[in-house]
Amino acid sequence: MIWGEFAIMWSVKIKDLPPAERPRERLLMFGANKLSNTELLAILIRTGNKQGSALDIARRVLAEITVLELSKLSAQEIAAKFGVGLTAGCILSAAFELARRLSEERNYVPEQIQSATEAACVARRYIVDETKENFITVFLNGKNRIVKAETTSVGISNMSIVEPREIFSKALLLRASGIIIAHNHPSGDTEPSEEDVKLTRRIKEGCLLLNLTLLDHIILGNGFTSLRDKGLV
Repeated sequence: MIWGEFAIMWSVKIKDLPPAERPRERLLMFGANKLSNTELLAILIRTGNKQGSALDIARRVLAEITVLELSKLSAQEIAAKFGVGLTAGCILSAAFELARRLSEERNYVPEQIQSATEAACVARRYIVDETKENFITVFLNGKNRIVKAETTSVGISNMSIVEPREIFSKALLLRASGIIIAHNHPSGDTEPSEEDVKLTRRIKEGCLLLNLTLLDHIILGNGFTSLRDKGLV
C-alpha cells in the first residue's frame, strides 16, 4: 500500500469530527484570530475531494507552499496545482486580494490640505463638466486631512443648485471637523459674485451651529480665488 492510499483510507471527514475540532465551529466559538492557518484555509476551501477533507487539503497545501507564496497564485493556478476546484481557487484568490486591499487601506495616510492652492488642486479633480457650475465639498478631520471629497451638485449654465443641509448632514455622518467648499465659474472669471458671498455666509453660520469649521470657499476658473484670503470666510 502506498502512502497516498493510506492517507485516503485514514482521512476523516470534517462533519465526523467533534464540533470543537471543526474549523467553522471553532471560528464561531473562539473567533477567527484563534484559528491556525490550516483551519482558516480549510474554511475557504470548503469541501474535500478524493484526496481527503478540506482540512487534509489545507495541510497538504501548507506543507508545499507558504501562505505568502499561495497568495501570489491566480485562481486557475491554485485550482490546478492543488486540485481544489476553480470555485475554491476563486474564493482563495478573492480572499487574498481583500487582504491586500485592507493592508493598503490601513497604511493609507489621507491627503492633508495646508493651503488654498492645495484646496484648489483637490477641488479641480471633481469638476465633471466645465461648461456648468460644479459645486464641490471637501470634508476634513481635525488635522485637515481629507475624509471625503465629492461633487455635491452640477448646475445648469452658470448656476449651481446647492442645499446646505445636504452638506451638513454628510459632514455629521462622516464626523468631519471642517469643510472646504468650492465651485467653478464657467466664464473663467474667479471674482466672487454677490450670490457667492451670501452662500458662504449661510454655510459659515450653519457650520458654527454644528461645531464645524468652514476653512475656505474656493472659486475656480482661470486660476482660483480664495474667499478666506479676501477676508470673506
